[in-house]
Amino acid sequence: MPDGGSLARLHAALQAAAGGTAGLYTSWEAMFDQSGIAPGHHFTRQLNWLNDRLGANHVDLYTARDEFARQYGAEGWFALDLVPGLDPADLILDLDF
Repeated sequence: MPDGGSLARLHAALQAAAGGTAGLYTSWEAMFDQSGIAPGHHFTRQLNWLNDRLGANHVDLYTARDEFARQYGAEGWFALDLVPGLDPADLILDLDF
């Protein structure tokens, strides 16, 4: 993970979209539900959500995360918060949960 990298801004955007009081995993799960991702294990659902967003068929979550991040100009998943000018809410567009 790059120095200073985190997902704090992404997590905050998810929680705000879910009403601001939901826990982190509850916020992710709400986003998956809203996106039509089938129920299952959290990380399987995250992989399916990423594949859907990427139009890909990755079998490895870490590869999918990094490809997703690179589309937004980050070096990798944990560097998403380091991209200047990137609003994390843009990563979860079109969701109303």
